[in-house]
Amino acid sequence: MEEALADELREQGRGIVGALFVLGVTATYTQEIWWLGQSLSAEGVLAYSTAGVILVYLASQAIGFREGTEAHDRPYGLGELTDFAEVLLQGLLTSLVALWLLGMLSFGDSLTLIVRRTLFLTVPYALGAAVADTLLSGGDDDPIVGDREDTRALAFVAGALFICFPIAPTQEVLVMANRMNWWRLFAIALVSLGTGYLTLYTVEFRGQDRRLGESTWRGRVGLTCTAYVFALATAALLLAGFGAFTETSHAMWVRQTVVLGFPASIGAAGAGVVLS
Repeated sequence: MEEALADELREQGRGIVGALFVLGVTATYTQEIWWLGQSLSAEGVLAYSTAGVILVYLASQAIGFREGTEAHDRPYGLGELTDFAEVLLQGLLTSLVALWLLGMLSFGDSLTLIVRRTLFLTVPYALGAAVADTLLSGGDDDPIVGDREDTRALAFVAGALFICFPIAPTQEVLVMANRMNWWRLFAIALVSLGTGYLTLYTVEFRGQDRRLGESTWRGRVGLTCTAYVFALATAALLLAGFGAFTETSHAMWVRQTVVLGFPASIGAAGAGVVLS
């Protein structure tokens, strides 16, 4: 019973991480998505949601976020519908939390605004959850970049750049940073670290057995923190290079770095999987 529960939690975690890594986090850092969710007509929202749900259903059946889907029993024999519902729920919850975490939703917002913005992001998040297992899972063959410290650091930086380079020069980072208080920044840092640990050591993405190896929990936490430090450094250097730190306070430097460090950390951890 405990093993079955652990497997279920691991697979749900795999879908959530995939929701962030594949499509969701870059869509979240797009102002047009925020404003479309707020301003598009009801008919437009309905058409978008319907088309998106159909696409998510097709993706969940063709690919699926579970490893060895056929081996898992489903209630009432509704395997396909159950998996589809789980992918949608993962996309919905992840988009809702991400929007709140980044200041695009707050407790004082109207229910209409919350529903509209969340619906617009549920589709890319759910698609990411559906394809995560195929993209990020696999055998424990020889790693692409090896396990040396320098090549591992290179992988973290490359992954951070891959995700956050298109985001760094945009206004979205500044808009989000302006809405941040220190508690929310602390929450972003914790979620970044937690997502990194799940990606590297928990949800059984490619190369996890090798990464676990003979490592202790302290070593795993240390490597997760190392990946986050490289992600933050990459984010800060990009922001500085694009002039984001000119004529702003040091506090705003920190806010922008942590905001951009969220997608950068997801990219860094994802690279630790893809390149291992």
